Amino acid sequence: MVTVPTKTLNSGYTVPVLGLGTWLSQPGEVGKAVEYAIKNGYRHIDCAYAYMNQKEVGEALSRVFAEKIVQVSV
Repeated sequence: MVTVPTKTLNSGYTVPVLGLGTWLSQPGEVGKAVEYAIKNGYRHIDCAYAYMNQKEVGEALSRVFAEKIVQVSV
């Protein structure tokens, strides 16, 4: 697996500098892209309210989390 550089946030958590962008993603496709990305090692998904795709992104993340592919920590 490739090692991706990270940056440390003010909170102390780290975030990978390489992520999947979801801006201008087509409805019905963005969820598939998010699932594929997570299953292939991405841990940074860029999304914003203005993109208006947060429901589909969230549903895709929920499916991946339910499959126990990645551990969810809060």
